[in-house]
Amino acid sequence: MAGKRPISFYYILLFIVIFFWGFDPSVCKYFYKDYSASVVAVIATVTSFIFFACFSFRKLKDMNLKFLKIAVPIGFLNGLAGLLQRIGLQYTSPANFAFLEHLAVATVPIVLYILIRKKPTIIQVVSVILCLIGCFILSGMTLSGFRGNIGDILCALSGIIYGLCVALIGIYSKKIDASLYMVVFTFIYFITSLVTLVLLHFTQIEPVKFAFDITLILPVALFGLFSVGITWLLKTIAIKHLDPTFVAIVSPFTAVVAGAISVITKTDILTPKLIIGAVLIMSAAILSGILDVKQSTKKVDSK
Repeated sequence: MAGKRPISFYYILLFIVIFFWGFDPSVCKYFYKDYSASVVAVIATVTSFIFFACFSFRKLKDMNLKFLKIAVPIGFLNGLAGLLQRIGLQYTSPANFAFLEHLAVATVPIVLYILIRKKPTIIQVVSVILCLIGCFILSGMTLSGFRGNIGDILCALSGIIYGLCVALIGIYSKKIDASLYMVVFTFIYFITSLVTLVLLHFTQIEPVKFAFDITLILPVALFGLFSVGITWLLKTIAIKHLDPTFVAIVSPFTAVVAGAISVITKTDILTPKLIIGAVLIMSAAILSGILDVKQSTKKVDSK
């Protein structure tokens, strides 16, 4: 048991997030017909912030300095990662972006070792390597295509910072309330998204495109609430009860789900790269999952 719920409950939460985020690229691409990417981000984050501010209204009095010292830096890093990712995508290829954003897989075990001296097991090291190779193949990225330009650098930094956030949530999870953390995180994410919108508009990288139509805004807001708000809440809760390294290794499975959706909707074709990449990522997830279950069982038995 993890708390009052079986550990399987938190695995289910994590895979719900992964499955939902697999739809994210296709749905966002649909919304981009009427709204620029930065506008979608602002709508999503402000909707999520309002929701969690209302949902956690009675808990706001518990938002003391001790909590803010943990939640604000992590929330800021999460928002910064999103900002770097959005800007970096403008200057690199989709293949490079798809691989570099998953550098979090390697970042988490390194951060855990540096901060709390938690050594990764051999199985975790093998899982990380398999996962990174799978992401590399699945993305279609090539070594010759990696030029180390500003876009590649920003996307790599984004992936690394996301990994840092996962590790920090795992370390300090006992000291933060998930719903209160979401109030802080979504507010900071909203501010960084708004800054991104202004910067991209005035630099003419991405001029603002906005359709003032409630029938269009409402679906974007609802999707944003789930994509940014609900799913991040579920992931934060899962990280509080699962090994952060396992969470990082499983997360790239979102790309597998996205690839499968593209094949089903006939916007892409089934290729050997998709199959091989998916098998490697799945193998890494299974290996890491077996280890995580064993560790959780030991904790239960020792109580």
